[in-house]
Amino acid sequence: MKCFCLFHMKEMKRVASFSLTEAGYQALLTLEKRTKKTRKEVVSSSLTAALGTTLSQPVITFQLPSPEEVMFLRTEILNLECSADDLIKALFGLRPKDKDQSKHIAGLITQIQDHIKDLRVLDRILSNKQHLLKSLSASDYKLIPKLIDKAEEMKVAAFGKHDSTSRLARAEVLLKLLRIVV
Repeated sequence: MKCFCLFHMKEMKRVASFSLTEAGYQALLTLEKRTKKTRKEVVSSSLTAALGTTLSQPVITFQLPSPEEVMFLRTEILNLECSADDLIKALFGLRPKDKDQSKHIAGLITQIQDHIKDLRVLDRILSNKQHLLKSLSASDYKLIPKLIDKAEEMKVAAFGKHDSTSRLARAEVLLKLLRIVV
């Protein structure tokens, strides 16, 4: 006799197939590698996450690299990491003829491991940049012109002060940063 509980049954919707852009496909491959999830799980969780942020967000454009560009770079870094790991595995599989060759192979493995560490540092930097891009909002975008005006006022107010050089320098750096964003 077969028993089943209706409370534990999940509704499954099936999608026959769909096409992806090249960037979308590369993103899918990257997410599969990084998260160790199936394509179905990656697509489902990504679409669910995107829905929450899409419905109530106005579209704004900052003059910063797009999240897609940053993601492309992070994907390339992951591909380089995977290739470097494959090289290390291949080098471990070699049978050296003598001690000199063994030392040389060990040196190569160390260099590749250092290279992987450098790639991971670069990925963390890009991840932080990506976080910045995601954290800037439409209200931030609207505030930037006011901040530019305030920085211009700081420049004017700096003239004649005892520390005018440092005040002017701070205001100029602030203006440069703000103008990069908009």
